[in-house]
Amino acid sequence: MVSWLCTRHRILDIAFYDEKTISLLLVEDHKDERPVLVLMTLEAIADDTYTPIDPEQGFKEDSIRLVDVAAKIDPSCYRRLDNMRARSFAVSGTRKTATVLFSSRRRVRIFLMDAEEEDEDWDGCGEDEDPGDQSGELNSSEAPEGEMQIDNTEDMEEDENKENTSFSSSTE
Repeated sequence: MVSWLCTRHRILDIAFYDEKTISLLLVEDHKDERPVLVLMTLEAIADDTYTPIDPEQGFKEDSIRLVDVAAKIDPSCYRRLDNMRARSFAVSGTRKTATVLFSSRRRVRIFLMDAEEEDEDWDGCGEDEDPGDQSGELNSSEAPEGEMQIDNTEDMEEDENKENTSFSSSTE
């Protein structure tokens, strides 16, 4: 049986979704480098796994403990973001939304995190679009100055797909 999780991920961005949940924007660590949006409860991380860091001294990578929490993540809290290269994101637990910025910095995609799924059998591992994904896309390059337009089309433009081949993991 194929797992719905990739074996390795890199963290692109992290934020608190609410008081009890953190959200992670990850990228799968293989040739496709698909972004993944994950909601994880803080209870999934035991208190003894936190590493105290002195802000004045900084930290060394070898002093940070890695913790595998994949088994503690519910598949409904794991969403692959197909057909996009993500750069960063913002979340709002009170509005139950996540907004992901494309790497081109010209478009964002908004996800309604509490959208009810139409298909109860969806487990997040298929290549099909998430039926519970009620996302819209904002494209600032096509809107008049000062306005944003919502683009709900499923097809991605050809130039955005070309952008997907030149992803850089360095931060600016």
